Amino acid sequence: MGMRRALIDVTPLRTSRAFRRLWVGQTLSGFGGHMTVVAVMFQVWQMTHRCWSGRRWPG
Repeated sequence: MGMRRALIDVTPLRTSRAFRRLWVGQTLSGFGGHMTVVAVMFQVWQMTHRCWSGRRWPG
């Protein structure tokens, strides 16, 4: 199996501006969603000093 078959075909990203914009938008949206989850978890921990399981963290 050649290296070309092992890689993802990125032709649509190169040829279609609309698809490229959709892909970038979805990627940024995913990163934003993950950052929101981390920020909320941190804020809950900061306010309560408890993790999600309800156990108290040492310290």
